[in-house]
Amino acid sequence: MPRGGQLYISSNYSSTHIRIEVQDTGLGMTEDQIRRLGEPYYSTKGAKGTGLGMMVVFSIARAMKGTIKVQSKINEGTVFIFTFPSVHPHSS
Repeated sequence: MPRGGQLYISSNYSSTHIRIEVQDTGLGMTEDQIRRLGEPYYSTKGAKGTGLGMMVVFSIARAMKGTIKVQSKINEGTVFIFTFPSVHPHSS
């Protein structure tokens, strides 16, 4: 959010899933930008980004059997919704 803005983080869980939602009031992204998120060396930050951060995030989410959904509107902001399966500790 180069011009500042608000960042909201919420979470909830059930016996089957954990959901984390991260929402900002930033610049937003186009559908093409959303589709390309997670590609190696693709960045929405221009010369300031390496294009590796989101690739790592997507890889970690996949490794944890999670999903990432992205909703965005230009000049309104973006929402990332992370969903992971709940893990139940083993009983002793």
